[in-house]
Amino acid sequence: LYGRASAQQYDRWRLRHGGKEEIETCPRPSGEWLGVHHDKGVAVELELSNQTYGDTCVVHVTGEIDLATAPALRRYLDEQIAKGCRELVVDIEGVTLLDSTGLGVLVGRLKVMRANGNEMRVVGARDRVLKVLVITGLDRVFEVSAVH
Repeated sequence: LYGRASAQQYDRWRLRHGGKEEIETCPRPSGEWLGVHHDKGVAVELELSNQTYGDTCVVHVTGEIDLATAPALRRYLDEQIAKGCRELVVDIEGVTLLDSTGLGVLVGRLKVMRANGNEMRVVGARDRVLKVLVITGLDRVFEVSAVH
C-alpha cells in the first residue's frame, strides 16, 4: 500500500478471511490507518485518524465499515481507549456503509468505555448510516448526532 518502512514506523499485517487475503492494514506515518478490502477487484478503503483534546479523543472514520474493515476499526478504537481517553467521539460523517459487524464494534467499544466510567458518542451520521442506527435502536443506546 505505502512502500516499505522501518519496523518502528509500521506494524503491518494481513487478516485472512475464507483462506483469501482480503484486508491489508497498516498505520501511516501520520498516525492514520488504512484498511483495504478487495471486493471483486475493487479496493474499498477505511481511513481512520484522530485528534485529542485533553481527555477527549475524536476518531474520524471515512469509508465502509463492514466485515472486512471492522477489525481495523476495533483495533484503532482500542488503542485510543488504552491511551486513557475519558470521552471517545467517533465521527462517522465520511462513512458510506455500516453493517452489523461495524455496529458490533461500536457497541463493544461503548461497553468498554462505560465499564471504565467513561463516555462515547457517535457524531456526523449521514442519512443511510443514521437509518441503520435508528432501525437497530442504537440511536437510543448511545448518543448519536446526525449531519445537519
